[in-house]
Amino acid sequence: MAGKSFDLLFSKNTLFADALAFFYSTFIYFAPWLVVLFYIVWVSRWFSPSPFFLGVLTYSLIFSMIISGGMSFLISRFLADSIYRKDFRRIYESYIGAVLLVFVVSFVVGWMFFILNDQYSTVQKVLACYALIGFSLVWIQMQFASVTERSSLIVLSFILGFSVSVFLARYWQTDFSEKLLLVLDVGIGLIIFALNYLVLSYLRNSTRMGFGFLTLTGKYPQLIFVGYFYYLSIWIDNFIIWKAKGQEISPGFFLFSEYDIPKFIAALFFIPSLAVFNVAMETVFRRDYKNLMLSIVNNSPLKTIKENMAKLSISLRQAFFSMLSLNLAALVSSFFLAHPIRGWFNLSENFVGIFFWLSMGVSMNISFLSLLVLVLHMEYYWVAFESSALVLTLNTLLSVLTIEKFPGLSFFVSFSSGFVYLLLRFRSKDFLHEEYVKQPLGLEKSKVEVKKLGELRK
Repeated sequence: MAGKSFDLLFSKNTLFADALAFFYSTFIYFAPWLVVLFYIVWVSRWFSPSPFFLGVLTYSLIFSMIISGGMSFLISRFLADSIYRKDFRRIYESYIGAVLLVFVVSFVVGWMFFILNDQYSTVQKVLACYALIGFSLVWIQMQFASVTERSSLIVLSFILGFSVSVFLARYWQTDFSEKLLLVLDVGIGLIIFALNYLVLSYLRNSTRMGFGFLTLTGKYPQLIFVGYFYYLSIWIDNFIIWKAKGQEISPGFFLFSEYDIPKFIAALFFIPSLAVFNVAMETVFRRDYKNLMLSIVNNSPLKTIKENMAKLSISLRQAFFSMLSLNLAALVSSFFLAHPIRGWFNLSENFVGIFFWLSMGVSMNISFLSLLVLVLHMEYYWVAFESSALVLTLNTLLSVLTIEKFPGLSFFVSFSSGFVYLLLRFRSKDFLHEEYVKQPLGLEKSKVEVKKLGELRK
């Protein structure tokens, strides 16, 4: 949704502008993830974080992604439709409704994970539940804030919150045992406030609350399933290995660091490739796709339509080439840096083998997600539904069967299978034909008057 702001930067054709656009895009799409990982790394460098703190952050990050990410494709479609109709009132009303819905769902999940656990104090329960709710709200706010196309203000919101958390953690002298979690919650609160202020400043034109995005579930029911299937498929192997080999680092928190740490680190290597692809989809692809659709709707000459289709094909090839090239570079880099990373973080000997499989799995996950985004753009919703269901099913079954002996294999195989399935099912050559079929015939309406044969003779 931040396409115009990226367009303005790329149009300057300078190295600094391109770097700034890449920096903005990385923050827009991955800020909550990066904030948590950087905070954990920084805290581990200066402090000795408690098992409770690590458990809360890990669970909050994962389940907030599932809660908010599950609705992300549905909300993206709603925002695209509303922007096309210039119905910003409906966007703001749905923003209030989405925030309320995510708050309720994340509170219920937090209640089950944290509040019902009698082994923690009331303060610990409140801080843990706040972290989960806060991260869930930030993910959903990011989607609506991107509509404002004020990328610099979104970045400043996260820098403000993260800086305050780091400053308080470093210089606030207190004996409070959960200081690290408390100051992180303070930072999350500032981010939520700043993003909410941004949305209010640029989109507020109503005082009503709406759930317009939920009405799309009747027209496009596949979108909600695609979202939850995809985000569950990312983490289902973690849940299974926690059950099989996990360690209870704190009452109620099961983790398996030999698997969790390599997966988090591997994901960092491949953020640039997905960020570059998303920017391409938001800028060049979006312009070419819009021009093609306008030429079809306006019944332009066949030559014009073919020219626009050719431009769209070129922009797609360039986007996928950039993504796959960066994927390959990240994969090679992860292989070369596996042993140094193991030494830097003093990890177990099993790290390298698991890291190899997970790096290849994350690479295929990025490839799958990129193609999935394209399929959704082209409105092949059933294909997206089938592929995401396939990945989730395969990762679940293969993890149960193989994850104890071959950790990471199920993640790689499932997303590779999903990518191949999308390639086989998605037929771009049929796109023009199907779009023509969707268009109205354009025949003028007329009345047919029926008379009796005798009346005609008169």
